[in-house]
This record gives sequence, C-alpha cells and structure tokens, in this order.
Amino acid sequence: MIRSGLITALLLGIGASPVQAQDTDESRTWPPWRTSYFPYVTASPNDGVMGVARLIVFRQADFDDRVSLRSAVAVEAGYSTRGSRFASVRADFPRLADDWRLAGSARAGKQSHFGVPDGTIDRVRYAGWGEITRRLGGRVQFAVRVAGDHTALHGDPVELGARYPYAPTNGCVATQLCIVDDALTQDDAQVRAAVVLDLRDREYDPRRGALIEAGAFAGTAADGYHGAYALGSGWLTPREGTRVTARAGLRALSNAGAIAALHEIPAWDRPITVLGGYSSHRALGEGEQVGRGVLLAGLEVRHDVMNFGGLAALSVIGFVDGGRVFVDPSPLADPDPSRPYNNGDLRLTLDDWTWGVGGGFSLRILRAAQLTMTVGRADGQTRIYVGAGTAW
Repeated sequence: MIRSGLITALLLGIGASPVQAQDTDESRTWPPWRTSYFPYVTASPNDGVMGVARLIVFRQADFDDRVSLRSAVAVEAGYSTRGSRFASVRADFPRLADDWRLAGSARAGKQSHFGVPDGTIDRVRYAGWGEITRRLGGRVQFAVRVAGDHTALHGDPVELGARYPYAPTNGCVATQLCIVDDALTQDDAQVRAAVVLDLRDREYDPRRGALIEAGAFAGTAADGYHGAYALGSGWLTPREGTRVTARAGLRALSNAGAIAALHEIPAWDRPITVLGGYSSHRALGEGEQVGRGVLLAGLEVRHDVMNFGGLAALSVIGFVDGGRVFVDPSPLADPDPSRPYNNGDLRLTLDDWTWGVGGGFSLRILRAAQLTMTVGRADGQTRIYVGAGTAW
C-alpha cells in the first residue's frame, strides 16, 4: 500500500528552508504539542481507491529548520474499494537531541491484490520497525534499524508457487518436490545498518542537493539471510518553477525464500517496496516483480503551472521509471546452459529492464503538503497512483 502521510502541513502551514544547526539552548521554550485530524484519499492499481483517516500529535519546528516538525506521532487507518485495509502508527523525532534522531512505525493490514493487480494473491502483514540515527559529522549520518515482520500470503497455489518457489512450505525445502498450499506464512526479525549522506537543502519537498545511502542487513526468515543495498537521489532546479529529480538504486539478497525481504529495500527513514509501486516503479503494480537482485532508476521533471508562493502550487509531472529483478529459476527446472547467469544474483546491466513512462500532476497546499497523481504505462498496462508527498 502507498505509504501515505498527507501530511500535517495540509492544515498547519509548516515549512523549512536552508540548513540550520540544532538549537542547544536548554532554557528555550519549544512550541507546544498540537493535534490535527483529517481524511484524505489514495489510490493504487492493487488497492483501488482508499479512504484514510489521520490523527497526528506534533510539535512544529522552527520556520528555517530543515524539517517541518520537531516531533510527531501519527495514527492512520484506511479501507479501499478492493477490500484492502490497514491501521498504522508512526513516530518521528528528528530533533530528539543534538545529532540524534529517532523514528519508528507499526502497521497491520491486508492487501487484497498484492503483486500482480489482477492476480489472486492477497497479503496480510503485521510489521514494525524502529530506527536511531546519529550524525557523525557534517552531513554524514549512521543509522541502525531493527524490524519485525509477520507475512501471510493467500492465493492460487500455482501462482504462489511460481512467484515464491523457494519459500519453505509444508515442512519441506525448495530443493524438494513440495505440494504448495493456498497460503505461505513467515516470520522475520531483521537488523540493518546504513551510512547516509544528506546534502538536500531541506528534508521536505527538496529543491536541490542529493541523498545517498548504503547499508547491509540480515534477518532470520527462511533459516536466515543477508543482503546489501545502495540508493542515490538528486534534485536540481534549473529555473524558477522547474525541478528535475533523478534516482538510482540496487539491492542484493542471499536467500530467495525470505518473502518479506524479497519485496523491500530497507531504506533510511522509510522502506521501499520493490519492484513496482508509488516509491519504486510507478508503471507497475506494487510488488509486481519479485527477485533476489533488484535494480531501479528514474527521472522526473516537475513544472509549476500555477504558483502562489507559500499558499499553494499546481505542478505537472513527466517521468520515466525503469527497473529489473533477477529471478532464480524453479528448483525443479533443468539448467539452461545457454544462460549461465540465469539466477537471482545481482548484476549491473541494462538488459531486460522494464521501462515505464508517464505523467501526472501535484497539488501543493501551503509549504509542505502535496497530493500527487501519476499515470504510468509499461508492458501494455496502465497504472494509476494517488499518494501524499513526492514519490521519492
């Protein structure tokens, strides 16, 4: 499901701009805690249209801070036209202390059509994570995240077996002839460490700069796995009202039986569902492609059609998203000597990528609240997403 957040600024008018050091004056009186609540709407090819209710308790950051909120705890719940539903709580403390920040999330939900939007698989997931970040110096930070996950997939046994042939089932392993049930259930505990270089002018709705991160992770699902990832995004404003954004990333994973890990890059601040979705490939369904190795890239241009300064703006969007997953062949398939690299190991290549093109619009209200709609097309299919904030 789309990670939404419409976004406290919708009612608050919060904003930030150039970099500023944190205030270390212990005698300072910080803004009081406030409460806001409102509904909003998201949409995806997997869920259909989803109505969401949001309640947030927060403390506003300084006007010229890089973040919009010093502290925030948000509770959300939603239900969609295709029967998907979720409830979540997220806490963010980017100004926890000098050089320290803390974030965490817990979410429970059911996605009625996970992966291929017209497929039979539904996903029930209970997941939570907590992350602490320490600034090492300048713009370099070190982050450690711990996470727990319970995933249950239900659907046609043939479709489940084709997408997850290495997932242990019925007490047997993938190298044996397993009779797949109509459900796969798995628990996972994961730890991830990452180094982050944050060169953005501000964390919300950046206009220039870059965000680069790399990390390694390990987990317990499917008798254990490990992996690594790297992501880089850059923002440029070549002229007033026009912004160009580029992003590239990769992930390697050791074990094709770890279901939840197959569909995620454990990125700093917010995990990314792969491959396909509002934050990874807007011309594919969420998690439509699955494999141990993942490559992704994208380019986006936004141009303000109407701009009323800090009050509101309407922008048009054009984008190209691309990506590829590296899939292990079925454990029961005969080896293909003509394709010696036909496995899930990550390789740097542009062969066999799925490319999608699309466009849309974004409505900004006040300084930080954005509602974005995109329409993307790839492989003869059109996918529509509506989400809060920018995709990247």
